[in-house]
Amino acid sequence: MAQNPQLIQPIYINIIKAVIVFAALIVPVWAGSSTLLSIQRVSALQAGSIDPPSHAAILAQKQRVSHPQEWAETARLTANLGSENTARAISLLESALSAAPEDYQSWALLAFFRKQEDGNLSPEAALNLSKSIEACPYCSKSLLRWRFTFVLDNWDAVSEEVKLSAFSGADFLRWWHLDYDYLDQVRSEAISRSIPFDQYRLKVDTPARPNEISVDED
Repeated sequence: MAQNPQLIQPIYINIIKAVIVFAALIVPVWAGSSTLLSIQRVSALQAGSIDPPSHAAILAQKQRVSHPQEWAETARLTANLGSENTARAISLLESALSAAPEDYQSWALLAFFRKQEDGNLSPEAALNLSKSIEACPYCSKSLLRWRFTFVLDNWDAVSEEVKLSAFSGADFLRWWHLDYDYLDQVRSEAISRSIPFDQYRLKVDTPARPNEISVDED
């Protein structure tokens, strides 16, 4: 005997509601498990229990990037094994950055790998460096040092904006990190290569620290 459609409809509505609730509960659990597995793979890569080039080949077959940091770390470790892996590392970083364009470390790494592959700082590599600075102008001490040295080493290939940004980051090394020894060293090397280090430093308008000036006591 045919059932009343008006009675069947609420049953289906309740089923659909139950499915939606179940999906809402299971997706965060799956996402958390997926993230944990990715973290474990990164740790295994760093420990040497996963072969970076082999894992890079697996990632390259994937259609989407779920955990960009895993791709970036795989790229870094793969490239460290030899220049023959640079192209694959660049491809992995490009994929990682398409999913996480705020990753300033990966932008800097991509600039370095492109320079390594091309033999000089191409416009594309210079753009990657600019994106790293744009994403985080004042980051860790190590990255600020690296970017400043990288700019000085590629002085003629970077824009005026990038030069000023690099010197602004270097001034943060002075002001916040008190990184005088490093700055003195790169200054001497830059001047020996005819880079107008002091002129650019004066373009960064930041105050002197108390320890850098002498004040007569009243």
